[in-house]
Amino acid sequence: MIKRLLLAIMIITGMVATASAQETIYMIKGDKVVAKMNAEDVDYISFELPDGVKDQEKVAIEVNETGKNYITYSVTTANQNTTYAHMVIDEPTLNIFLQSYYDTTIDQVVPEVLEACLRMCMTHFGYAGQGNATYRMQDNEDDGSGHKFNIVAGLNYYLAVCELNNDDTLGETMKITDTATKKADVSAGNVSVSYKGQNEAGQAMFDFNGSDDILRIYTLYGHKDVMEAFIQIYGYEYTMFAFGQVWTLDELKNDPNGWQVDEETDYAMYILGVDANGDWAKDETFARITPIAQEKEGPKISIFSKSKGEGKVSVNFEITPSNVTEAYVRLMNETNLDDRLNMGYTLADLAAGGDATDVTSDINKFGEYTYTNNEVPNEWMSLLIMAKNEDGTTVTRMNFHAHLDGSQWAINENINVPATSAAKKHITSKNNMPAARKLNKAPKFSLK
Repeated sequence: MIKRLLLAIMIITGMVATASAQETIYMIKGDKVVAKMNAEDVDYISFELPDGVKDQEKVAIEVNETGKNYITYSVTTANQNTTYAHMVIDEPTLNIFLQSYYDTTIDQVVPEVLEACLRMCMTHFGYAGQGNATYRMQDNEDDGSGHKFNIVAGLNYYLAVCELNNDDTLGETMKITDTATKKADVSAGNVSVSYKGQNEAGQAMFDFNGSDDILRIYTLYGHKDVMEAFIQIYGYEYTMFAFGQVWTLDELKNDPNGWQVDEETDYAMYILGVDANGDWAKDETFARITPIAQEKEGPKISIFSKSKGEGKVSVNFEITPSNVTEAYVRLMNETNLDDRLNMGYTLADLAAGGDATDVTSDINKFGEYTYTNNEVPNEWMSLLIMAKNEDGTTVTRMNFHAHLDGSQWAINENINVPATSAAKKHITSKNNMPAARKLNKAPKFSLK
């Protein structure tokens, strides 16, 4: 046994000496290289971890410095050939993902679910890297692909790194850390907003102004009572950065489109300007607004029959006139639907999105359609039926529970959705990126 160990040591010593001349050490299993490293990076090879020697992880991430509007962090790897994806995401956005897709919150999430959510986020807006490197995300600076980083003061941020497989899919090892940017001071610059009436489409129009040192402006618009409730629960900054949209001042001043007015009520517009130091200037305005009456209405949706129970649902409906340009049916969790409405999506957006069933052809041919589902989740659900033609868009919403005996339907029929509506803040392109939210023109968003 001793002779065999000595022989192994002699062989390994010879390998290292030879490798030093050959520059690269290859670890091979079968006919594949499973690892390789530069010979100059290796002192010796051991079958056991010696005392005082730390096992280097495939990838690791560490925050170096955090300011009001920047985060600097380092990624270290087992060797310089290791490729990885890395990402910075603000806590409000991450919390939206957790609530929307994992039915939990940042305060309640377990580590396994947090990692799963970060993996999902990373596949959409992570950056690629290789070897040991230091990165700096500076607010409003271009990331090299036309997007601008969005790092704001007073927020918690999560940082993650994950090694990449040979096919550029995420590997097994993800490392996560977090940090908080410093609090903002009051900016020397200024911003202002005032309501100036409705345009021909019935949208609310606002006059935005700001000093030259304001780099961009966040807007937060919607029903005044709803917004005040959000701010009371979550705080002004959290609500603004979770649900607000980011613009340049020129975009706001020159955009002919306004914000949706869906019912007569008090509306609020909050704005927050950010300067080059990461400091803030704020303003707000309120107005009682009444929708402009629409002469045309979209197609009519008539429910002929409906049944539910034991995890099943069936709804037969007619759409008139039947020459629709679009018609969809979609089943959603009721709570998730309401959350998305609060994020600024319209019922028409949701009815036609995700896993919706396109029934346009059936309606054009037969005028009616029967939706059936024998695997309805044990939850309160919403069935959306959407019809659109040149006169407008109509949605019928049917709330129900297919597992609770005696539970009743809650139906809101033929809701008219304005042709131009308040749109959502995209948390996919924030995919405007959470850490690199685009400053190009985005749809306008409201809380309602």
